[in-house]
Amino acid sequence: MAPVGRIGATSRLLGRPGSGVTSARSRWARSASNRSAPRLRRSRVTDLPLQPGPQFWTPATRRLAIILVLVVSILLLGWLSPARSSQPRMILGGPGLEGDYARTAHRLICEARQRVWATIYVVRPDDGIVGDLLKALAEAAARGVDVRVCVDSGERDGQPDTKNDAAIAWLRGRQVRVVTDEHTVTSHAKLVVVDGRFTLAGSHNWTRAALTTNREASWLVDDTVVAREAEAWLAQVPGWQSEKTQPSP
Repeated sequence: MAPVGRIGATSRLLGRPGSGVTSARSRWARSASNRSAPRLRRSRVTDLPLQPGPQFWTPATRRLAIILVLVVSILLLGWLSPARSSQPRMILGGPGLEGDYARTAHRLICEARQRVWATIYVVRPDDGIVGDLLKALAEAAARGVDVRVCVDSGERDGQPDTKNDAAIAWLRGRQVRVVTDEHTVTSHAKLVVVDGRFTLAGSHNWTRAALTTNREASWLVDDTVVAREAEAWLAQVPGWQSEKTQPSP
């Protein structure tokens, strides 16, 4: 067992600066520091400013991005716009095509929610297939749709032309507004505008022959611009906006 005095001296020696033990401890600390140095250097690399890489937004890519944005915007606007939702469709009549126009007009009138404005040169309510169209107009008016019909009422050989009198009486008797044109003007158009969107126009009169056996041609256009133009044209007919177009109670 070592003397107490020697133990004390040894303890003082361990804590004395410049002693061998202290030097060994310092060397060990420096060695540990050196061993960790690479890790410190690696961590410092992450703190360096980012080096410039290849530029993605070159003038060419910017132009391409602008073009893509414009194309997508145009397609999106066209998809959202109600101006046109389908291509115009030609509706033909004649052998093998009987009733195509009548079915189309009937569907449009039955599906109307706001208004049905029409001008037809000849309307014969006693022709069976025509009666279905007139009933559709009356039913639309009954459910609150703004239904207005202009028919020709000119003169023939100096005498009042009565070809549409029966249709006028039938429609007015069912609370449908009817406008008769000026005696000096012939309203020869065959036009139906529905909800400010659909326009059905062509050569079809509302007669059995025109809707079945005659070779007729009309167009159905789904375009709000065309429909508004047609409605503005109809609104110029004298009496179109007048209370006189109101049916008698």
